[in-house]
Amino acid sequence: SDLAKNKAEENKDSLLYKLVEGDMEKMNAKVPFDADQAGDKAGHEVIEEYLDYLAVGVANLINIFKPEAILLGGGICKQGENLTTPLKARIKAVA
Repeated sequence: SDLAKNKAEENKDSLLYKLVEGDMEKMNAKVPFDADQAGDKAGHEVIEEYLDYLAVGVANLINIFKPEAILLGGGICKQGENLTTPLKARIKAVA
């Protein structure tokens, strides 16, 4: 994502940057999670911002459509509980 790429470029001493070896074409949804789990501040900031945006989007869907379920897909969903636990808390806070 552009968010992760920009954060990596701004923090060239970060693990987020090092994991892609400075090649932003290698950046994917998994990299910021890996950096965050290793204690990297830049990776953590990316994840926090991802979660905030995603929570607002999902909360808006809930408030507008009142669905019984919402399914998420894509590479970011492979993070399992690392994604769903904080996401659920944020959704409850904004829904």
